Amino acid sequence: MRTFIDERGQTWELKLDISALERCAAAGIHLDEVLSGKSDLLIRLRYDAPLVARTLAAICRPAFPVHQVKTDEEFIGLLTPAVLGQAKALLRDELVGFFTQFDPEAGRPLQLWLEKDRELTGLIGATLPMNSGAGSGGAPGSAV
Repeated sequence: MRTFIDERGQTWELKLDISALERCAAAGIHLDEVLSGKSDLLIRLRYDAPLVARTLAAICRPAFPVHQVKTDEEFIGLLTPAVLGQAKALLRDELVGFFTQFDPEAGRPLQLWLEKDRELTGLIGATLPMNSGAGSGGAPGSAV
């Protein structure tokens, strides 16, 4: 089971099934496009934060009453950048797992994409400077 914790500390299950695909499609997000190999949806799900947030809202919508969430916008408001990043990784895993089970032949390229994406994420993380917590700019009167 794939889960993430929102800003309030509530645990959400991320489970892709046919009804979740239908909810996403109703929101204009056609997750089955990832099987075509012609769509840029996988790339967009890596870099387009609003798309990821709307996708998560559609998938998680049945649990809104349990968490006392009324709208997609309220749910999206619970997704801090860190939460969104974690949930995005889980969403990619869930997409690959679901579509590999649905169509193993089409799922293999998705698995290869996911492995490459994880490798890229690791490389990017290794090259980004760590934030020391110091403020930007110099002290008053110093040459910056």
